[in-house]
Formats: sequence, C-alpha cells, structure tokens
Amino acid sequence: MLLLEYRSLEPGLRQSHVRRRDRYEALWRDLVRQGVEAGRFRDVDEKTTTFALLGIQNWMITWFRQGGGQEAGELAEVFTDLILHGLEPRVRSEGR
Repeated sequence: MLLLEYRSLEPGLRQSHVRRRDRYEALWRDLVRQGVEAGRFRDVDEKTTTFALLGIQNWMITWFRQGGGQEAGELAEVFTDLILHGLEPRVRSEGR
C-alpha cells in the first residue's frame, strides 16, 4: 500500500511515486476547481475537498472485500451520491 509505505522506497522510486501521486492529486483539484467555476459545484476549498475525495478512494482498500455485501459499482454510486449531495435529506415528491 503505497499510501503510507512509499517512504520506504529507494530514493529514485520514491521520487517517481511522489511525482505520480502529485499529478493525480492535481487532476482532482482541477476537476473540483472547474466544477466550481462552471457552477456545477458549490464554492468549496479545492484542497480540502480533494483530500476528502482521495481519502475515500485511498482508504477503501483497507476495508473493501469482494463479496462482502456491496459490489464496487454499488459503492461507487453510494459515494458519488454522498459527495454530490452530502447528507441532505431527500425531498419526497408528492404522491409518494
């Protein structure tokens, strides 16, 4: 798990890993910033929001088990809904 253990890599491999990690983080920051600028996302701190998004992705490996109740695709939908809609209550339509 390179999230924490990259510090144990040889210097050249560590530098290469950190560059890739930083590029990946920058992609997510850009995505958040572009969403805010386009009015698709509310105004949020892109650094904190990116760390939250990456936290969901990076730590899932520690607890997700194939066949453990929910499939990866189902969890992706749950997380997408949580990220885009937070914990706001659902508005029920009339007749339901």
